[in-house]
Amino acid sequence: MDRTGQDQVSSEEPNYRSGRPVCKTTFRAASPCLRQFPLETVDYALPETIHAKAPLINERTREILDQYGLLDDETEVRIAYRRREDSFSDRGFRTLLVVTKWSTDDAGQKWTKAVEDMVALVDETFQTPAHAQIVLEVEMIAPQRLLPGYLDAVPNRPDLRAAWPRISSIVRDRLAAHEATFNRNPITVYISVFYESDETQWDGVVDDIRSNLRNDGWAELSIHIQPNEIFTGLWYF
Repeated sequence: MDRTGQDQVSSEEPNYRSGRPVCKTTFRAASPCLRQFPLETVDYALPETIHAKAPLINERTREILDQYGLLDDETEVRIAYRRREDSFSDRGFRTLLVVTKWSTDDAGQKWTKAVEDMVALVDETFQTPAHAQIVLEVEMIAPQRLLPGYLDAVPNRPDLRAAWPRISSIVRDRLAAHEATFNRNPITVYISVFYESDETQWDGVVDDIRSNLRNDGWAELSIHIQPNEIFTGLWYF
């Protein structure tokens, strides 16, 4: 991480339309950089020049998402400030923030193109003689990067440990019995890493783990890496 609080990324791709790089990784794409977690969204008042254009930016951003098949009923689009959670004295960076689904094999390519179009939209809207100093960053993120994980050991329950294979089998069978959850809940190896971990390297790590598990006969397992703090002492049986 450099002094601006941004990741030193290796997956930058030039955006030939705007000159600003687009950085991407699984579940996330941004320009000009992927800022390091933990991040929070702060609703400070926007400058009037941005506030006045916000409805147009929102509408056209949704059109871009729809063009790439990335728009659904739960998609969120807003202009707000993004900052590190521990930077209370920092207002953060004005950002066009999009929260939307990540569900297809070619999502990474679609997300890169969508963010490129959003950057072009922002720059075409504001980079005029009247708005030469106004800059909006762009960040598109999937819910998988926003939902916290709460994990803890379950002490003093050897009966539960012994019964776990049967319990998990029952749960999987019942999930498969309902249309809403049939084949939509893959068994997942969840890996929690420090916030300082360079997320642009995770795809290669996941591919390596998946390849080794496949060679060991566990091709059915999904892999998920997420920066997270594991909270302990919250729930016990």
